[in-house]
Amino acid sequence: MTVRAKQAKMFVVAVVLAVAGTGGCGGQRPGGGSASPSATVPPDLVKMRGTPADHAGSYELIVDGNRRFRQALLTGPDAGAYVVWDGKVLLSYDPQSDPKYQRQENLSKDELPAATFFYRPGTKEFAELCPAARRLGTATVFGRTAVRYHCDTVVPAVDSPAEPMDAREIALDEQTGLVLANGGPDKLTEVTFAPVIAPDTFSTKVPPGGDNPAPGSGPSGPGPVKTEARLRHIATTTSTPIYYLGAAFDGLPLEDAIIFTGGTEAQGDTSLDPGQSLSVSYGSYCGEGSCSSGIAVGAEEIPLDQNVVGCSRLAPIHGVPTVSLAGDSVVLFTGQLAIRVGTTPGDVELAVQAAKELRRVGESAAAETLPPPPTSKLKLIDAACGRRPGEHGPGLYDDPALNPASDGMPAFTVPRLGGGQLRWADYNGKPVVVAAGDVTDVAPAVRRLAKLTSGGKSPTVIGLTWDTVGDKEHPAPTTEIRRKAGQLPVPVGYPATEPAVWLSDAAGIDPSQSGVIGFLDSKGIPSTLLPTDASDAEIRTALQQLH
Repeated sequence: MTVRAKQAKMFVVAVVLAVAGTGGCGGQRPGGGSASPSATVPPDLVKMRGTPADHAGSYELIVDGNRRFRQALLTGPDAGAYVVWDGKVLLSYDPQSDPKYQRQENLSKDELPAATFFYRPGTKEFAELCPAARRLGTATVFGRTAVRYHCDTVVPAVDSPAEPMDAREIALDEQTGLVLANGGPDKLTEVTFAPVIAPDTFSTKVPPGGDNPAPGSGPSGPGPVKTEARLRHIATTTSTPIYYLGAAFDGLPLEDAIIFTGGTEAQGDTSLDPGQSLSVSYGSYCGEGSCSSGIAVGAEEIPLDQNVVGCSRLAPIHGVPTVSLAGDSVVLFTGQLAIRVGTTPGDVELAVQAAKELRRVGESAAAETLPPPPTSKLKLIDAACGRRPGEHGPGLYDDPALNPASDGMPAFTVPRLGGGQLRWADYNGKPVVVAAGDVTDVAPAVRRLAKLTSGGKSPTVIGLTWDTVGDKEHPAPTTEIRRKAGQLPVPVGYPATEPAVWLSDAAGIDPSQSGVIGFLDSKGIPSTLLPTDASDAEIRTALQQLH
């Protein structure tokens, strides 16, 4: 994905951004604040972090559907630079420029940042992102079910801002259409749906202090008196209990209280309706030119019916289950609510201290105990975040409900190196060890496995290989693969793209970096997944667990 605008320093993040065009071609429109209806799915608030192709630092991208975004460079030579688009105004900050801030209003059609984050198959925008798209099935990416597509080469029109790309594979979040993988060299390292964000995340106001913001300065809200009055009024409109930290915490004054609908600020709204959330902010923090709330308290429905990654259990606070999400916020579960306390910069210890000061609006002291969540929610919390303090939830593929391999190896019939066919039906129903990946990974792996399994017979060993770097539609000739493989002690199939990719996805292993060894039970479900360069001791342990 790229974000483009003239006269402003922008950042290219190919793995998550994809330009569908400029102005009227899928981009943002002045005044409307939303992309073309054909390219837009219901807005979602998502925070992503990753590394660019040159590995020169890292970035953070927060998007609110296709309507607005904030992108910042966290580390590297341009650390501190950021850009915010709120649907009407573009604000950019570059600590190495003079002036450091550029704020652009009334952009022309050619200057609009044509950023598309969410795609819907069958639209013009998706066709530009993924020409001749061919669905490859699903996989789990960042704990989310994603739909994989093979895309032909992208050859942009002469006047298109899109970049040419080789044939590749992409992945879209099944629920929202967010691009989770774009087949490029940029790499996402973190994706968080419904993150806690500061009320001013998408603010395009130049922070007070101009080019020299300092910690403690930055955008401010109505202040303690007016915000307290607003909170008290909101509390009268809903049966949902509203919690905050009082008039101040840790020297940070109560700044603002903002109601959100689907991650978008409900401007002028003074009542909290079902489906809406509330964010209460304290103070502000400015660093490297970027300003946000020092502490934010948010309340929403418990999100554990979604896939949760990066959750660890903390000691209870106010007598209710408490966890840390993504290592930068603390969440208390009470009743049907998840109360999140986040800090900027991220500081879990400070967030814990703030959480201990939570109180209902109108009360002068911190709550002693809060109502517990329902039993059904407790089970979800235990499964997602661990049962005891210090424990954490399952890894990306540990939970069978989230595991793309939970249904077992898909049926396949592929040519066998040396002649004949290799059919999964001949092996299904008994434990099998499968080495999958490039032939340079699979061939040595099956030779090692054969020595550890009585010649590949106890348990049965097979191999699945494919051309991981070439054109998947026109793979390398079988004679070339046979030459690279040499003499093989067990059956190996080629080309076996679909089942081999399935196993790589299940393991979360990039096939360009390593092959994978899957130890599959009688139902074809992996009991252990290892890279092909695993040690003999690791393989022996996996074999013992398989029997």
